[in-house]
Amino acid sequence: MTREQWLLHFIDELRPMFKDAEFPLPDQIRVSMGFPCKQALGPKRRIGECHHAGMTDGIQQIFISPSLGSTTQIAETLVHELVHTVTPGAAHKGRFITVMRAVGLTGKPTATRAGEWLKPKLEKMAAALTKTYGPFPHSVLEPHHKTKQSTRSLKATCGGCEEPRIIRVTKKVVDQGAIICALCSGVFEVVEEGK
Repeated sequence: MTREQWLLHFIDELRPMFKDAEFPLPDQIRVSMGFPCKQALGPKRRIGECHHAGMTDGIQQIFISPSLGSTTQIAETLVHELVHTVTPGAAHKGRFITVMRAVGLTGKPTATRAGEWLKPKLEKMAAALTKTYGPFPHSVLEPHHKTKQSTRSLKATCGGCEEPRIIRVTKKVVDQGAIICALCSGVFEVVEEGK
């Protein structure tokens, strides 16, 4: 069982809820765990994305970020993106708000959560799917893109020369031992910037 298959089964479990709210889901929906096109990482990351049929081969496509960990978070995000499938072009306004409330999502339209009756319903659905198909086959993917710090040079001066000599060196060079001046054989001293 792949994550995608498990999520498709979850969508099937959600279909009656959308139908009862009078916003039936499209017959075909593709869903996948993957990073969204924009803002996949960072403090204001997107955790889901819906691409409408007009942007693809005629089938709605949903992406859920693999940075989400709990099945409840994933289910809430899935419901949010499913609201987009039935409100093409609404963004997070108008019909989107009407449908999100009808299916039990609360909060800001751009950052919804399952409300008090929806959350236990999602947990119950997830438990039933786990019993039938096994636990959701997912673990959190949290890429850490560390930017390499540029080399920071330290300022060093020679106290033995008549004219003050200044050089720039790396911390690695300083840690290797004394830096000897080629002119006076004095030792360079690291000084604070601004002196």
